[in-house]
Amino acid sequence: MSTRSPSPTGCGSVATWTRWRGGSSSSGSTTAAGTATGGTVATRAARRAGEEYLLSRRLLYRRSTGERVGPWVDRFARPFRWRYDVLRATDHFRRAAALDGGRPDPRLAEAVAVVRAAQRPDGRWVQGERDPGAVWFEVDVPAGEPSRWLTLYALRVLAWWESDVERTR
Repeated sequence: MSTRSPSPTGCGSVATWTRWRGGSSSSGSTTAAGTATGGTVATRAARRAGEEYLLSRRLLYRRSTGERVGPWVDRFARPFRWRYDVLRATDHFRRAAALDGGRPDPRLAEAVAVVRAAQRPDGRWVQGERDPGAVWFEVDVPAGEPSRWLTLYALRVLAWWESDVERTR
């Protein structure tokens, strides 16, 4: 049974959505990546808790079984909707590090490798199957074509990750 609680900011942030099971709660990975990056002390604490949830699973795996969270975790598509993927998640960590002045967590390495592996030989990332829903106007390419938006997100993640690797050498 799912319940959605209002966010501390009153904006209905997906970061506060909680799935209750038998009296205990656990946040789903699809909601943890959507957490706001600024705000109050309470929202920053909620963001960090969601980040730790994802990091403890290396952004890819279920805690209960150790299996991948789903076959879609390495399928990237714009516009971003409700589906979780490691490109969106690693970009969240990049943005959060910029806000907090932090460095990439080593537990992101496998997720970053998944993002890197999706790069084509021409240096671009391909648009995957998009989630259904209305689009006000098209801002990206059809599935199967190189996407400028996905390439932008992925290159920013890789530059952030690699700049930290260079800094620690």
